[in-house]
Amino acid sequence: MNTLEQLHKLSIRKPVQTTTATYIIKVETDEGSASFMKTMPTKPKTSKGIKAQNNKLSKWVEKTYPDFTSYEVILLES
Repeated sequence: MNTLEQLHKLSIRKPVQTTTATYIIKVETDEGSASFMKTMPTKPKTSKGIKAQNNKLSKWVEKTYPDFTSYEVILLES
């Protein structure tokens, strides 16, 4: 395959889509409650990816709010 054919193949590729996922996170503590939005750089499509992203958000909440009594992570549909 010559260079011209290689360039043509590269030029017909679809552009990479950048998607983000926005979540509403509700945290309850002994002092009160907080609710906020968090945007992640990717929006997973497979069940394994969704589970991994939810685990990442859960660990973030547990690290940021160590005195939580409960929390809820909700994906905003876009």
